Amino acid sequence: MQIVKANQLKIRLINGIEIWKKFQDEGKEINNFRLSTKTSKESKHLQKKLEIILSKSIRQATNLKVNLKKPDVEVYVNVSPTDITIGFPLTKTPLSNRPYIKHIGLRSTVAHILCKLIEPKPEDVIIDPMCGYGTILCEMKNYIANTKCSGYDINEDSIAKAVENAGEFDDLKFQRIDIKDLSLADDSVDGVVCDIPFGQKHLSVDEAKELLPRILQTILKILKQEKLAAILLSPELRKSITSKEVNGCTLTKISEDSLKLGETWAYIIVFKKTQNTD
Repeated sequence: MQIVKANQLKIRLINGIEIWKKFQDEGKEINNFRLSTKTSKESKHLQKKLEIILSKSIRQATNLKVNLKKPDVEVYVNVSPTDITIGFPLTKTPLSNRPYIKHIGLRSTVAHILCKLIEPKPEDVIIDPMCGYGTILCEMKNYIANTKCSGYDINEDSIAKAVENAGEFDDLKFQRIDIKDLSLADDSVDGVVCDIPFGQKHLSVDEAKELLPRILQTILKILKQEKLAAILLSPELRKSITSKEVNGCTLTKISEDSLKLGETWAYIIVFKKTQNTD
């Protein structure tokens, strides 16, 4: 784990508060704060110590008092095995709030990350083979309006909600179909985004593991050469990923990042379709 000295944390924290103040309404009185910390399992033993150090630093540097119920400012600290992130909310409205999303599936901020990771361009053909409520593709259309997006899902209720979510986007298409029956042309897609079921809601963990090879095989088949796919999946499914090859091509993993969705850890993995050189 990266070693960060207590004094360095204090300096970053105090600087962060000063920056945060610049974004607040003039004349707003700030008297108190609340510290919210999240840690990974590997860093859990540091949580209490960090809370004591940071809370004391804020009180000494700013004369603010602790208010656990209705604080004037919230200080967020996220501790992972490699990083310590300190943040302050700049708006009262959560960044994940999207007025064009009627039915919330995946958190919109995470959906936006998936969209950016495949580096889409105007007129690109983008698909989500297990689209759920269509959140990722709605975010894609909001990000780059003239992408050509289509979503597929076996669940009838999910497709109905996806169609409602797509109300503002006339050319966003959704179709009810099992990924096992998805028959898109080879090398026809510029990008794939997908939130693979975690085995908690629609499928069991074993069913999700059994389906994963088919999902990767489908992505490899339909994706164009050198194009990208970004998938969100659980730690259990991540362990089940195996190399796939179709017509001399392979899905090559180019990046992997962990994130926390509420109390659940997840991974975002980006693949590129590459030609084998052997």
